[in-house]
Amino acid sequence: MTTNPIATLTNRLYVAERHVTKEMIDEYTFHIPFKDRAVIDEHGKPLEQMMEVQTYQYYPSETLEGENHYGFQRGNLPKLYRVFKDFDIVDKRADPELGFELEMSPEVALDKRWTSPTGQKHMIDLLMAIGSGGIQAPPAYGKTVLCIGLACALRLKTLILVHDRTLADQWLQRFRDHTNLEEMEDIYGEELLGTYKRGKFFPITVATYQSLHSTKKNRQICKDNRNYFGVTINDEGHHESAETFSFITTTFNPKHRFWVSATPKRKDGMHRAIFDMVGVLVGRGTDDRAVGTVQFIFTNKTVNKSKQWQYMLGSLVDSARRNKIIIELALKCAVEEKRKVLIITERVKHAKWLADMLAVRLEAHDMKAISLVGGQRDFEATFKRMEDDDLHILVATKVMDEGKDCKPLDTLIMATPNNNKAKTEQRVGRIQRLFTYPDGRTKQPLMVYDLLDDHPACWGSSKTRRAVYKEIGFKVLEAPRDKPKTTTTQGMPKMSSKQPPAQPEQQTLF
Repeated sequence: MTTNPIATLTNRLYVAERHVTKEMIDEYTFHIPFKDRAVIDEHGKPLEQMMEVQTYQYYPSETLEGENHYGFQRGNLPKLYRVFKDFDIVDKRADPELGFELEMSPEVALDKRWTSPTGQKHMIDLLMAIGSGGIQAPPAYGKTVLCIGLACALRLKTLILVHDRTLADQWLQRFRDHTNLEEMEDIYGEELLGTYKRGKFFPITVATYQSLHSTKKNRQICKDNRNYFGVTINDEGHHESAETFSFITTTFNPKHRFWVSATPKRKDGMHRAIFDMVGVLVGRGTDDRAVGTVQFIFTNKTVNKSKQWQYMLGSLVDSARRNKIIIELALKCAVEEKRKVLIITERVKHAKWLADMLAVRLEAHDMKAISLVGGQRDFEATFKRMEDDDLHILVATKVMDEGKDCKPLDTLIMATPNNNKAKTEQRVGRIQRLFTYPDGRTKQPLMVYDLLDDHPACWGSSKTRRAVYKEIGFKVLEAPRDKPKTTTTQGMPKMSSKQPPAQPEQQTLF
């Protein structure tokens, strides 16, 4: 009688080295192309090279039961069962019950985003049928509500992993808005939902990766409590290749790993390896999200011809002519058209400077503008001011790229260029939230203004953004081909923004 080899399924699938074949190793090895900025060709361009990414680890005998083992990532369950079909898999994943009857609010089912053929309820059914994986859905689809519905359906202890504190606060509020949690807390006389703090987990815990990874003590607490949760949900799952994120995700041993993202496909191809860790793309949610118009604006700015993107950006943000265009455009939108404006720039200094200039000009109209940059923690209060009509223009950096939920925004000004499809779609998503003011007013028709400068890289990146705008349904108005008359910059101060070249980004392996 033939006995199949045994593999143990916990936070990874552990297989004794003597049973591992080259074919198994190859299934969990990826070759990811990337451009090495440190190595350039004869034209000064970065050379494309291949990086090997392994979604397995080797564990010597002293760490696992006296025998050498391989630990393979277990997120992609269909692949795992296919590759190891000749093994008897001992399932030791944790599935602790929530301990109370978590239920969705009845109002959720009245929203067409819940009931449509590609809506939240259908996506929950898909995820539950497979047991792991993720959903791609556009901004304003209601991915948070989808995940809350998943927690209600499974009723297992749940860990929500996010990448900043503002998102954590939003998750906490959405759980209280859309479930019976507060009623359950009254019945049980204890907190059932909270953020991780000082080693304390709740039946439903929302935590930033950084808070769990920040100290050796916190990392050990995660290991000691690896079986505390039956479900982990990774918000914005496309970030999982970062070392901090992947370490935390793979430390826990839940029965189910899920993720959501508007843009899971990464430009560097790393999403293939991420799927091994947190599960494959299971479904794509769609909705009738609001669309609008994109107007490209030619700035008549001849940019520093440096091939270094960061030096080029420095030239843009330091341009008095260009900054005057941004300021006058934002004032026109806010003051004359009564719009709520978001300006996004790549530079912190630029964001603060623009906000200061706008604040001075808005004083005469009893209106306000502020900047939002990294390190600030009062996002929710800021967004509430926007809803209460106490704030009219936000000038932000990449902190507003993903997940931030400031519903009244209806106008986006792209103050600096970018060549990233995912980033462009996420930024447009900031103005696509549904919102009605207390007096019954609805948002203005959505508008995106995209500044276009005289530089080959700027023209090239604009084609990428133009394609994204059209793909998500926006009407694109092209910039005039002839340069406009020179814009006067009299009275405009100049912002010095000389910046050193960016250091090469480091790719982190699993």
